Amino acid sequence: MKAAQLAPLSPNIKTFEDLLKNYNAAYRMTIRNQPPGDEFLIEFLSAGHVQITNNSPLPDNMTFGAFWGFARRLLPPGTHFLIRPSKVIAPNTDESTVFDVTWNVESQARHVGRSGMSGQLHLNSKDFKQVSLAPGSSEASAF
Repeated sequence: MKAAQLAPLSPNIKTFEDLLKNYNAAYRMTIRNQPPGDEFLIEFLSAGHVQITNNSPLPDNMTFGAFWGFARRLLPPGTHFLIRPSKVIAPNTDESTVFDVTWNVESQARHVGRSGMSGQLHLNSKDFKQVSLAPGSSEASAF
């Protein structure tokens, strides 16, 4: 999550959607010599709703943390967002994890993406901790 908060971004990336549209290009510049297809399938389903398939060799907890950190950084203050695996994948399989990502688009219409937002996150998979970021807080708490 910290890497997503501190990573330098191109000046043309101002919103979470901008980041998602350009994520694989940045990924390929950072993680080199990967075979074709070892990347993220990012599918825009509707306004404020995407599915991200982790076809990369990166672990799911790292992928989850990166997208959570970027959502927190780029979505407007007060935007509530949810990132969760759409299904639990059995360990030691070749199946890719699909993350369902949703956020409140009403608050985004009023703001351009800024850092320091208050968000909310809930995970329902036994493989991930449940985390909540209280409004106005900068620290996440696990329970």
